Amino acid sequence: MDLSKEEGNVLKAIMSVQQLMVDQGVDPDKITYMCFILVFLGHRSASAVKHLVDDMKAKWLVPKADTYNIVVKGLYDLKRLSRVQQGTTLK
Repeated sequence: MDLSKEEGNVLKAIMSVQQLMVDQGVDPDKITYMCFILVFLGHRSASAVKHLVDDMKAKWLVPKADTYNIVVKGLYDLKRLSRVQQGTTLK
């Protein structure tokens, strides 16, 4: 994953929140991941969004249409839809 220093710091912060949740017996769910995705879209980081979608899948939280809708709209808003069209998939 190719992240800037700021994106890496935000990703570390999100992962810390995620670990804190788990330590307190609260497993992040799809809604939590969608909130994290929105944070990264706000930071203009398509690569971090892809990382979070991959992490969801690794934890058996299968993204549904609403998750992909947020991702696609966010990438479009970031004018990165061409990245998706060029073959970068979120599968």
